[in-house]
Amino acid sequence: MTLLSRRSGAAALGAAALALALTACAGSTAPAEGPAHDPVATIGLTGEPTNFDLTTTSGAAIPQVLLNNVYETLVSLDQDGELVPQLATAWTVSDDGLTYDFTLQEGVTFSSGAAFTADDVKFSLERVKTNWTINQSKMALLDHVEVVSPTEARVILTKPSNSWLYNMAGTVGIMFDTDGVADLANTPVGTGPFTITERVQGDHISLAARDDYWGEAPAMQDITLRYFADATASTNALRAGDVDMLYNMQAPDLVSQFET
Repeated sequence: MTLLSRRSGAAALGAAALALALTACAGSTAPAEGPAHDPVATIGLTGEPTNFDLTTTSGAAIPQVLLNNVYETLVSLDQDGELVPQLATAWTVSDDGLTYDFTLQEGVTFSSGAAFTADDVKFSLERVKTNWTINQSKMALLDHVEVVSPTEARVILTKPSNSWLYNMAGTVGIMFDTDGVADLANTPVGTGPFTITERVQGDHISLAARDDYWGEAPAMQDITLRYFADATASTNALRAGDVDMLYNMQAPDLVSQFET
């Protein structure tokens, strides 16, 4: 994965989720001797999502926009591939590997304003088996979820798994609002730091930072994801200053145009 910025004129390794690219665009505060960063960025990509429903539509385009930006999971993977807390502050696994007890972050809300609780954990995970049309195999080991308290969820598996918790850091581990799944294709409702504010098919998707986000405020306040037909078109846009950065550039041979 490659991030190419016209400001730096150099290529740098990106992360699997676009969220890491957004936080890398600029710092939340500027160094004392330098100017403040503009908290707005336009990022160029190829491969536009056809809709926002990642429970029925496969491919990387939707998670690239939504995962960790609009939607969050109980656990996530850091850049070293290690599991770290996200919506869960901690978890334990029984000796037989069948029971996972999650302690949840308190004070988390969805963009709808609804509180995130263990009821949403039960709803989200059990829904993978009953309502999703893709990736159901990753939740095949789930027996059921118990709501121990509003901030405690117990997950029971049918047999031990070394991969299940890692799968929970991906799309099947996304936490949904129990009242926020009526129009997943157009109106995603999540606990993440951004909301979708506009989509112009064939051109761009706009995201805005949430003022009521439960975690650390993102460095960028407004993000525009502009989609191009191919790497040449996106590279030309970067050269012209129409975008600030290219994400996941598929033609590394074009990087030499920006080397100084």
